[in-house]
Amino acid sequence: MLSPLFLVLLVGLGLAVSGPEPAGFCVWNPFLSLKDDLCWPAPPHHTSDPGTSKPGNIAASSPDTSNQTGWDGPRHCIREWCVYSNRQFSGGIVVITNSENAERISQLPDITTSRTGAPPFYATEVPGKGVGLVANRTIRRGEPIMMWQPTFMIHRRLTEALSPEELQRILDAALLKLPAARRRAFSRQLGQFGGHRVSDILLTNSFQMDVGGENHEGHHLGNFPDVSRFNHDCRPNVAFRIDNQLAHHTHAVRDIAAGEELTLSYMNPFETYAVRQQHILDSWGFKCTCRHCSMSEKEIEESDARLNEIDELSAELENFASTKASVRMVKRFIELHEKERLDAKMHGAHVVAALNYNLFGDAKNARKHARLAAETGIVEFGPEAGDVKAMEELARNPEKHFTWRKRLRR
Repeated sequence: MLSPLFLVLLVGLGLAVSGPEPAGFCVWNPFLSLKDDLCWPAPPHHTSDPGTSKPGNIAASSPDTSNQTGWDGPRHCIREWCVYSNRQFSGGIVVITNSENAERISQLPDITTSRTGAPPFYATEVPGKGVGLVANRTIRRGEPIMMWQPTFMIHRRLTEALSPEELQRILDAALLKLPAARRRAFSRQLGQFGGHRVSDILLTNSFQMDVGGENHEGHHLGNFPDVSRFNHDCRPNVAFRIDNQLAHHTHAVRDIAAGEELTLSYMNPFETYAVRQQHILDSWGFKCTCRHCSMSEKEIEESDARLNEIDELSAELENFASTKASVRMVKRFIELHEKERLDAKMHGAHVVAALNYNLFGDAKNARKHARLAAETGIVEFGPEAGDVKAMEELARNPEKHFTWRKRLRR
């Protein structure tokens, strides 16, 4: 887990550590939590008549152009918020947003249809969890598992901009614009909070994403029905990322045996047991009974102690000016991550280790952990992430890196 100060230092030194994730994407809490700040301040409403205006190129396009691109809209507008849909894109997509964002989304390429081969999993009932995904063969670490673009998107401000009645009306209208197969897939998802069915599914199962624009105006919630079949585990075997084409990618973070359930983490894995339990109860309404949360009281205390120690070591190792940092701390830092089975978050640990070994003039270990940081970074953030490139560069020539032996020159 990289501290804000360390992130600032690395960014200032040309090491991007967040990768090419869309701005606004919530790294530690990917799903929407009702405890979160749901909305950003609303801009002034358009002064033009929404019934007669033509928001964006989609609305202004001729019928022929619209048919060629597959996009339809605006429809069912309530003030500036309208329904846009494309029955061809990724098997079918519907978006409730304003005209500027609709134009940006319409420019995205459909990459979901490029998938080939049989999936390495099947859906089945998992005891105590409902439907889940189970590996149908051995899945190797780093292997891609699933890739989807969203089926249903809504602007993040929609929930405050519309009255409950308006919100329900436009959501119901949008759902009917999806092809039957995608509509069924969406409707099969479970809701957690009750009330209006479409709203409940979106609040329970959506990811935050950004399509661009200024002042958070590109922030949306995106729902991926197939992704929602991944159940939660505090120590998951799968990591996910959302790229700048709004594609949700999942990869194995360790070898997964045939018959093993595939899981994601819904929250910050560095939180201690009590915090995780309260977080998941407040946000999703269930008590976590994963293997890590089902340990004995003594094992849970030991786990919490390791997490607290990771936090303490981070404060020293991520501070280039620290006089307490040592090679022993670096070794312990990695050891704690491995003991905690933080497979889905090893990238940050290897970055810290690579930089610190280089700071102490240990080229062999700097190169080793830089390579591991690049490998895990590809899984967590994608091959084009800035920190992946930076770690590849460090691995090539530790002695030429700006951190070489810096801790020894104090």
